[in-house]
Amino acid sequence: RGMPVKMATWAMIGSILAAAQPMLSRIWHEKVVGPLGVKELDDRALYRTVMFPNTMKEFAGSNNDAISWLVFFHDPGCGACRRLRPAFHSAAELTNSSEVLRFGSFNCRRYKVICERLEADKVPVVRLYQATDFTRARADARSTVSEKQRPRRDPTAQYDGPLIGYDLVEWMKGLEGEGYFLGADDE
Repeated sequence: RGMPVKMATWAMIGSILAAAQPMLSRIWHEKVVGPLGVKELDDRALYRTVMFPNTMKEFAGSNNDAISWLVFFHDPGCGACRRLRPAFHSAAELTNSSEVLRFGSFNCRRYKVICERLEADKVPVVRLYQATDFTRARADARSTVSEKQRPRRDPTAQYDGPLIGYDLVEWMKGLEGEGYFLGADDE
């Protein structure tokens, strides 16, 4: 518990993506999903699992405030989304066994109003959601018990780079290098 995602893991992901982009596309189209993979989020799951998490065990492990979520906001008809999706799914399958990082996918065609409200309507968007010190402090300052029991995750980083899978992985490596994916024991 609390092990950081290692740089070697990101390097391995980058080399796999560079060598196997056609295979990744084929795997995606055949819908082969890894043991944890990417959780397909509906409107309710986005709020209850990612943004305002229920801390009970779900999705193959706990969902406490030490868990970070990378969420891929997409439109199934978007060409750029289809280019990034295999890289996102591959990264999820290779790193999702950590107790600090989970991956989710949110369909902005189906939930257009929610994506507009979250300012994720210009797809593809990849955002990192984490319980920040500010949200933890805000929860501690509140007086009612029910509000303290409901943790919150805020977007702390967003991918704005080229729409190429390898660059997405490089961005993830940069986040890990900056200490975004540290567990509760490592803080």
